[in-house]
Amino acid sequence: MAMNDRIAKLNQLTTKYIRATIPDGSSVGIVQFSSVPTIRSYLRELNSDSDREAVANLLPTTANVLGPTCIGCALLSGVQVLEYGEKSARGGIILLISSGEENRTPDIASVRNEMISKGVVIDTVAFSNGADEKLLGLSQDTGGLSFFFSDTADSTGLNDALTATISNRGGGSSSTPIQLQSTRATISNGSGNGKIGGVTVIDATIGRETKFFFLWESSQVSVKINRPNGGTIDSTSPEYTVDSNNKMIIADIHGIAEPGEWSYEVSGPDQPVEISIQSKSRDNIQPIRVTSKVGEVSMTNSQPKVNIYAQVTRGYTPVLKATVTAIVERPTPHFPVFLNLLDNGAGVDISKDDGVYSGVFLDFVTSTCPNCRYNFKMNAEDPYNKAEVPFTSARVIRSKALPNVPPGPVEETNTNNNTESTGQFHREMSGGVTQVPFTNGTTDVFPPSRITDLRVTQTSYEDRTITLQWTAPGDDFDVGTAQEYVLRYSVNFTAFAQDFLEGVQLTDDNVTAGNNLTSPKQFGSVETVTVLLSDVVPDVTYFFCVSAVDGTGNEGAPSNIVSARFLSIPTVPPTTFSSSTTEKAKDDDSKDTVIIVVVVVVIVGIIVLVVIVIVTRVPSLNRMLRDIFHMRIEPVQNKSYATKETSSSS
Repeated sequence: MAMNDRIAKLNQLTTKYIRATIPDGSSVGIVQFSSVPTIRSYLRELNSDSDREAVANLLPTTANVLGPTCIGCALLSGVQVLEYGEKSARGGIILLISSGEENRTPDIASVRNEMISKGVVIDTVAFSNGADEKLLGLSQDTGGLSFFFSDTADSTGLNDALTATISNRGGGSSSTPIQLQSTRATISNGSGNGKIGGVTVIDATIGRETKFFFLWESSQVSVKINRPNGGTIDSTSPEYTVDSNNKMIIADIHGIAEPGEWSYEVSGPDQPVEISIQSKSRDNIQPIRVTSKVGEVSMTNSQPKVNIYAQVTRGYTPVLKATVTAIVERPTPHFPVFLNLLDNGAGVDISKDDGVYSGVFLDFVTSTCPNCRYNFKMNAEDPYNKAEVPFTSARVIRSKALPNVPPGPVEETNTNNNTESTGQFHREMSGGVTQVPFTNGTTDVFPPSRITDLRVTQTSYEDRTITLQWTAPGDDFDVGTAQEYVLRYSVNFTAFAQDFLEGVQLTDDNVTAGNNLTSPKQFGSVETVTVLLSDVVPDVTYFFCVSAVDGTGNEGAPSNIVSARFLSIPTVPPTTFSSSTTEKAKDDDSKDTVIIVVVVVVIVGIIVLVVIVIVTRVPSLNRMLRDIFHMRIEPVQNKSYATKETSSSS
């Protein structure tokens, strides 16, 4: 994109940002910079539409294309704006958007300490690959957020970044807009009057101050919006506004937008069009929100990986069974990667059903950029009406991946496991940016993830078998399909926990049912394997552990250890009632009778076999049995029972 087009795009989206995204009561100032900074506006509080228009009209419309870049100068001027009128800059936020690499002092390094000492938070947006690579570190050092706009034809990175600077800090505030959709599509049918369309969902937790934005690049477009109730919004509607100067159409829905599917159609000359839809929560209703975290890059033999987390909540309650996708923009000319995030407690997902959806990104490119940027975008939705929330008065599951998001009431246990449907919803938000040094490695150095949910589901002493279940890891952590499993068992827990190789390995020859150990399923699938043990001994506890191996021999860490014990119940001698034994039965009436009661207790999927021996005096027990049945009582057959137990994880 040419520099003039960039400044037009920047002006267009920052105008939307000031008009509709920044909450009422916020104060905004503007500094423009290239080789030297220019303060275009000191802080002005936004309390009305006229305030917003006044500030937006001061945005720059031209740029110095050939001049040097002094980022340190801009930061010092930003502090000057915050401190104007003898105010403190502490707690103030500077949003720095730059497309250039600094080449004039003072630079970032020379002003960093001053920014930190003054308590200024600096958010950065790297506008294109040409932006200085030190922007990310500047945000990290000052507690700010960092974003990347790749400046490609289908990227919505700039709009997503601007929205996230507010939504990521708004918490549960009802004044914070929620981004429902952010997309970019191209009208291109060659006739000069093509059409594009789409659908968004407005759920019952939102609908206040709902706005549709349609931003064109060259020639004006026209828009038609279809409401769920059958009504339409078009150029003749009072909600419809055209801003020709900023090349955008705004549909501002009056009152509360009704829940359901809203469709739109954009027609006009061939060109890209950016569509953004946002809404606010209804009064006294907790909306569904998405927060995200992209972990730091870790390097293994020069091969990078990044863990990705997205938390979906309704108020302080986790949203379960949502469909969550991370879209990763990679350096040009590489295509984006779509990564499904799961809340299944497997791989990098620490806890199942806590509302935190996790995944690992490995598809970094071989490139010559010294610090390639990767932009992350999160998409959370419920297209199949499966999402639900635990139905309790006050409950929050504390995530280990995102421990401080969101704050809320003390956790309460949902003992009844009751849930309610969220209904269909759709959310999109920026997940931030990460930078990765030049990499050209092609060797597979990543093992499968550690299996953390190995469990015993069934045992049989008679068949000498045990059935185990676990969630399949991937080939590389959570990606792909592993090559095989290594399943071992031992009767010595201490030695087994210290050395996985101490156990006896089971092979496909031991498998009597379920999936073979040499044919793993895709990551996230449930594996069920029944294996035969040739040397089962009653009353001995057996410990089991499993690991996964990929195609190049990388083996994941051993799983948690589970145990199973096989118990044998002794034979009860036969007792015969007949007329010839009547007198003996009478004599036995006064003796103690031993009653063996076998009780099977099921606790959280664990079968515990309890043998209770009760000694009591039942004077008429044998007579009662004789009178009731008038028959011979057959001996109890010799039968063995197997029980399954759990053990602590290694």
